[in-house]
This record gives sequence, C-alpha cells and structure tokens, in this order.
Amino acid sequence: MPLVELKKCNECGTTGWHELVDNGPPAPCYWRCRACGERRKAKRIQLSEEYALHRGHVQKPTSAARVQIIDLSVLGARLRLTGEEDFIVQKKDRLLFNAGLQPVGPLGVFHMATVRWVEDDEFGIVFQQPLFASAADLTCIINS
Repeated sequence: MPLVELKKCNECGTTGWHELVDNGPPAPCYWRCRACGERRKAKRIQLSEEYALHRGHVQKPTSAARVQIIDLSVLGARLRLTGEEDFIVQKKDRLLFNAGLQPVGPLGVFHMATVRWVEDDEFGIVFQQPLFASAADLTCIINS
C-alpha cells in the first residue's frame, strides 16, 4: 500500500490525495497527485535548441514522427514536432518515446508515455515508469 498524504496540488490546484512513488535508487522519490498525476518534481536537463542531434522519436499505433527534445528528466520530457511528418498530438494520448541519445540504456529504448499538455507544435510527456537513471547520468549522456 502506498504512502499517501492529503495536500494541495501545485498543478491542478485542488486539494486531494498524493501518493509517494518510490522506484528505488537511482530514481528519486516523488509525490504524485492522484487527480492529475503531476510529476514535475524531477530536475530537467535543458538541451540546446540549435543542435539537430537532439532528436527523438514518438510513435502511436498508426503513425510515427521525429521530435526535437527541448528538455528531459527521469519523469518526462518537453518535445517539439519537427513538421516533417503529419503527426497529431492531443492531451492524454498514449505514445512511445525514444530519445535516441544512446544505443542501449535508458535513452536508447522506447518508453511508454502520456501527453500532459499541447501548445502549438510543442508538447509535454510524462513517462509511465521513470527512467532508470539519475539527473547526473542524463546530463553525462547528453553532454558526451
């Protein structure tokens, strides 16, 4: 049974039950709102917008597209559609995401994710399971 606490959510603004999600080291623990699922407690690593190397892939059952990774954390990512493909993203869509930043490991495989928000050609995703890496590991992978 998860540890729960009644408190106000910073994301949705309602007072509700939050559960402590603990995936063990090296992934950090975080409180998740049961109403909206807010997970923005993880440190985000900003990627330079000038580099085309920071491109990932998203995939739905009937379509796929390349995306530019704007920022990344162990819990989610902020992405931008490149406009090369006709790929429609809506809030609460479920998709697969691959950062494509390494051949194996947490950034080399597809991760199930849910779209949290959409604004023009940018959208945010939250991973179903946190990446098995720390923020320091992600920074090291991205910078090398």
